[in-house]
Amino acid sequence: MTAHARIEPMSRTSETTQAAAVAAREMMERAGAHARRRALDAAAGVRRLRRQAGDRLATSTGRTLDTWVGDTHAYLKTRPLQVLAVTVGVGYVLGKLLRR
Repeated sequence: MTAHARIEPMSRTSETTQAAAVAAREMMERAGAHARRRALDAAAGVRRLRRQAGDRLATSTGRTLDTWVGDTHAYLKTRPLQVLAVTVGVGYVLGKLLRR
């Protein structure tokens, strides 16, 4: 077998490999674009739900969601041990209830 005869199949293999790599890259780019669109749609849905929840909360309590979040943050900052104790207690009770 001559050197030229051995190079010919390698050349075709190289071209096939290159074509497969290009096709794989294009497929990954399409998949990435699709995932990005889906993530943006999900983020928009979360923003819409947050806005609706905030509106309902403001309607029912007269206080905005930001006010509730700020008050909760201040409470957590000023009483960390109480919050930890309540969290442990709630976790314990839920664990017992869900284990059954």
